Amino acid sequence: MKALILSDIHSNIQSLRAVWERESDSDIIYCTGDLVDCGPFPGEVIDWVRKHQVICTKGNHDERIIAHYHSRIKMEDLPDNKGNWAYHNAGCLNDEEIRFLQELPESVECRMDGFHYCMKHQFGEKYETIESIHQLRHFWSKHTAAVETHSQAKRVIFGHTHWQAVQYLKDDELWMNPGSTSYRPTRQKEDRSLDAHYITITDGQIRMKSVDYDVTPLIRASAEVHLPSYWG
Repeated sequence: MKALILSDIHSNIQSLRAVWERESDSDIIYCTGDLVDCGPFPGEVIDWVRKHQVICTKGNHDERIIAHYHSRIKMEDLPDNKGNWAYHNAGCLNDEEIRFLQELPESVECRMDGFHYCMKHQFGEKYETIESIHQLRHFWSKHTAAVETHSQAKRVIFGHTHWQAVQYLKDDELWMNPGSTSYRPTRQKEDRSLDAHYITITDGQIRMKSVDYDVTPLIRASAEVHLPSYWG
């Protein structure tokens, strides 16, 4: 079994296609959420995710687009300094696509190759990470239907921070974050790399990966709608 683990795609179909070109032998795809917002291709990303039967949880930016869509406020009716990617993305999507986002679950649990996983978009209210075995086990008991045993192998997957990491709390209890396939956040200016980050899990073995891709279409599309580009 090979699983592809994605997060924080943010309407970036260019990076998604680049990852898939390299990892198209994956048996299953998981994504922690934030499919949309902050980029120019929300419909294309949702279409790709549905076509490839990606198992997703709902991210905070997905929620944001849903709220903007239902507000019925159009970006062209806003002052120039009030328009943003959320209004743009909401205006690009239709009822069916919004319904797809609305129906994404808050968390997902699964088993692969003898390991038990729980996936959710974010751990805390902001950008916290799991720092202790107590936090991991509390998270686990809250978001899975599994009977809690300290000897049980546990692997938590979350995204949101955009930073790729795997952290072991015990030999068989850990959390992982695939990082963002789209961009590094501006709050961390020391790393403005433009490669797409993701994780693969093959027969239980976790590998942190990245791939370069052409950001030119993203820059051009951002300029066309007069919105800031995260890619230069």
